[in-house]
Amino acid sequence: MVSYICICSATILTHNQNSKWIELASGLSSLERKVLEYLRQRPYANPREIADAIGMSLVAVRMALYKLRNRGLVAKTSRGYVARLFRSGALEMYMKEKTTEETSRVSTKEEQIEVPHRKQEQALTTSTKSDVEKNLVTKNELNEIIEAKISNLEQKFDNIINNLRREFSAKLEELEKTFSNNISEVFKERIPSIEARVKELDSKIRELEQSLLKISETIESLKKRVLELKSSISLKTTFQERRLRRYASLLDVLMERGILDIEEARRIVSNEMKSLNDYVREGRVVIVGDLVALREFYEEILMRLPISISEYRDLDPNARRLIDAMIQDGILYIHRGVEIRKV
Repeated sequence: MVSYICICSATILTHNQNSKWIELASGLSSLERKVLEYLRQRPYANPREIADAIGMSLVAVRMALYKLRNRGLVAKTSRGYVARLFRSGALEMYMKEKTTEETSRVSTKEEQIEVPHRKQEQALTTSTKSDVEKNLVTKNELNEIIEAKISNLEQKFDNIINNLRREFSAKLEELEKTFSNNISEVFKERIPSIEARVKELDSKIRELEQSLLKISETIESLKKRVLELKSSISLKTTFQERRLRRYASLLDVLMERGILDIEEARRIVSNEMKSLNDYVREGRVVIVGDLVALREFYEEILMRLPISISEYRDLDPNARRLIDAMIQDGILYIHRGVEIRKV
């Protein structure tokens, strides 16, 4: 009985508001009418389904839903969008669901609390009507409004960017044309001066070619002079090499032996262009008694001192001869018969 009364009340409410829906639906665009018609046939649809079904963009459908909701023709529920105040649409189904829920809730209360039958019917009718009116506006309306605004702003931003691109392209083309015209005018003005400069460079190149010819002639004469100098230098070098070979003969013998008799040394030097005293002044040889010693060999003997008599006997004969000559000249002496020392 209670269910029947609630359904009848909702039907009467919807029938009375049908004229109001017709009044609100006047002045709609073709897109908004398509959206309303689709929601009448397919209640609880989402914006993507509506856009795919009617062949429009998602942004346009969101804007249409936003306008329809502002006019009170569309509401959003937890399951999707429904057309408000439409007799055979989603509102009737929504009211049936709410009536069933209220009926079960009231039946449970009847078992626990005794309330007059008339008050129960009035409370149920009032509760059903208020719940329907409240649920016609869902908690996601704010999100939908924000999404629609964002979509609108994105579209405006894209339009602004496209306009800026077109303006920039036009400015760039204008600058390119201006630059090309200026460049051509500059080149036209500079052509005479460039031609004069080229002629000047040609004359300088000819002068350089003549200078190069003179330089090449000078180089040839210098080459001949160099050849003459080389031949004269080779003759002098040959003479000096021969002289050096004679000059180095005494030193070669001393490098091999260490000492020579003074008479033998004078005989070797007689074939050279220098005397024995020249070798002494140059510090290459040392004369000790009747011996001529290589300076390196002489200094090596001095560095060994003092040496014992036993070490003296172990020396090579030339070293012993040089030490004996140094003792005779008073350069060395024998200390207590056991050691040879410098004076």
